[in-house]
Amino acid sequence: MGVGMAGQTGISPLRERLRFSIIELLPPNFWAAYSNTRTAMQIGWKDSKRLARAANEKPGELWPFHIPGLSNPVFVRTGSTDADIMAACLVRKYYAFLKPASPVRFIIDAGANAGYSALFFLEQYPEAVVVALEPDPDNFKVAQRNLQPYRNRCHLLKQAIWSSQTRLLLKRTDRHDSTQVSEGSESGDHCSSIDPLSILAMFKQERISIFKCDIEGAEEKLFFENCDRWLEKTDNVAIEIHGQKAHQIVYSSMRRHPFESDYDHELHYFKRKTA
Repeated sequence: MGVGMAGQTGISPLRERLRFSIIELLPPNFWAAYSNTRTAMQIGWKDSKRLARAANEKPGELWPFHIPGLSNPVFVRTGSTDADIMAACLVRKYYAFLKPASPVRFIIDAGANAGYSALFFLEQYPEAVVVALEPDPDNFKVAQRNLQPYRNRCHLLKQAIWSSQTRLLLKRTDRHDSTQVSEGSESGDHCSSIDPLSILAMFKQERISIFKCDIEGAEEKLFFENCDRWLEKTDNVAIEIHGQKAHQIVYSSMRRHPFESDYDHELHYFKRKTA
């Protein structure tokens, strides 16, 4: 979860514009204190302070945290953005904004990072099977650790989501949450890709109950080429959109289908309209 579109595209609801206006008026230390207090109320002051400290520690360690409602510890890398992403997914539970109208059976988590969003979905929808995709090798290893207790319902694929099955160039940065994939034959790290329809076929599923997408700009390709066939089989979408061009492509594709749209905490939500 990175920088959102609020204030840049003019599409965010009034409540979100008001929220960001209030945030901008408050001193940064006030907002940090408020956020830390909310986190502490969920996981306790001790772990809350550790979580706030994790990002500034020397990289290379895995710190366990015990989140209420989860039977197993959740692991966070020091010196990374893991702490913020874990808190957003499992403490503040941003994806709980999505309230599906029909039973949730099959979830695709595209851009699973260290597994925190997949953990939320696994706990929130105990009858669902989750397919989590993460092409970055470092992220994949941590996701394996975090999702191992759910291996009966969660399938972790070391692949990128794309409009077709192909070989992609992996562009890694110093941020674990900003790995990008693109087409290209130049030297470097590569990964394989898979498309949503192939995932449905692989797991013998008819529909995607929830399609979560945070793929650092690759949504431009995914929602531009060959997307209508899998969108017809999708009931809910939760996506972080990166940039104005991607926003135009995603919304143009979604308007061809009977979805209602909404926006909350940097995430765009689409729910299939019911008759």
